[in-house]
Amino acid sequence: GRGAVRLGPAAHGPPGGKETHAGFAAGGSPLLGLGLVVRRERSVSASGRAWGAEAARDWKRADAHQRARALSLPALAVEEVDALEPAMVEFPPACGQENAVVFMRNENRIPFPYASGEDFLARAKRGAYTVARSVDSCSVFEFEDHVARLATSCRLMIEQDRGRETPDDSPIPRESHVEITDAAILGPRLVGSIAEAMKTFNSYAGERGGGQEMKVTLLVTWDANSSSSDVFTLVTPLGDRPDMPVKVRVDGKPRSNASAKDSRWVSERQVLEEKKPGDCDEVILMDDDGRLPEGSQTNFFAVSADGTVHTAGDGILEGTVRKMILDVCKRESIPVHFVPPNISSVDTWQGAFISSTSRLLLPIAEIEYTDSKSSQSRSRVFPKQCELINRLEKLVLSEYRSLSTRMWSP
Repeated sequence: GRGAVRLGPAAHGPPGGKETHAGFAAGGSPLLGLGLVVRRERSVSASGRAWGAEAARDWKRADAHQRARALSLPALAVEEVDALEPAMVEFPPACGQENAVVFMRNENRIPFPYASGEDFLARAKRGAYTVARSVDSCSVFEFEDHVARLATSCRLMIEQDRGRETPDDSPIPRESHVEITDAAILGPRLVGSIAEAMKTFNSYAGERGGGQEMKVTLLVTWDANSSSSDVFTLVTPLGDRPDMPVKVRVDGKPRSNASAKDSRWVSERQVLEEKKPGDCDEVILMDDDGRLPEGSQTNFFAVSADGTVHTAGDGILEGTVRKMILDVCKRESIPVHFVPPNISSVDTWQGAFISSTSRLLLPIAEIEYTDSKSSQSRSRVFPKQCELINRLEKLVLSEYRSLSTRMWSP
């Protein structure tokens, strides 16, 4: 099951000090002004511990649709909101643990009623999303590219939905959502939300030594029948980057409308994640002709026998780390062929690698796939690391800090 939702008290007192209880902000949607950092517990007894009476009373009084919007739950899931039973857990959360989160709606902290970041994107209201990484706990890598990606994804998704409209739909003109389709307007709005979330997370991490890097998930949602929109920011521990080459598996078809980072894809790829063997780090997508355009969460590259880097040039989501890698290749005069690698030539490759926000550049040690002719499972193992990939990895690791934008000053 999804487990019980447990909410923690507001961050109004010093860490480790006397617990305080928070009520709802006067006016507006319930939860909007509730300063909470929370985590989901599979089994936590609420006996002897409860929200403040005022907060519990306001939660029950709130309309389910208001609660759903405040928590970014889709309208069809409002009955689930009614089932949420406010309770509280240890505060502040142990930020060294995977389930520590700071969740924001615009610039206000709110409860986090999801099992994880993946669960958030899969179950929340559909929108455009991106996942960034912090640098030195106060900056965001390639922030401007993330802003541009979100604005473009919002525009593409709105246009795509307009093409699917039915007589019952009530679409609104694109210009009514200029606040999320124009990067120049969206950018400052994101900075405000990210900065507050990062400062809050860092203050708790500081009690435990600090310096912990963060995974920053951004989801932009909008109302199809009005000009309203929301920015949801989720900050969690980034986790450790694998220090060894990884194993990947070829499975699944490329996504539709890959240029837009649509949160619906998170739900679609869950089937692939569930099928993925435990020793595999990523799933590489393959079309009917054997081309490998990208991974389910990464960009994919192969190095041919002549030292050329092969990667898809279009029909993919162009990640920020991918852009950095291509810039390095251009500067270092490393040839790049913008055609997806084909599984039929895998035995001739010097090596392969993936890239993403959390992994940066990560060499591949083994590719597991199914032979299209024999339907037999096969594996291509790279017994020694490719010198070109090692060189690219070192360059990326040495330069990514210079491509970061400061969100706040410690």
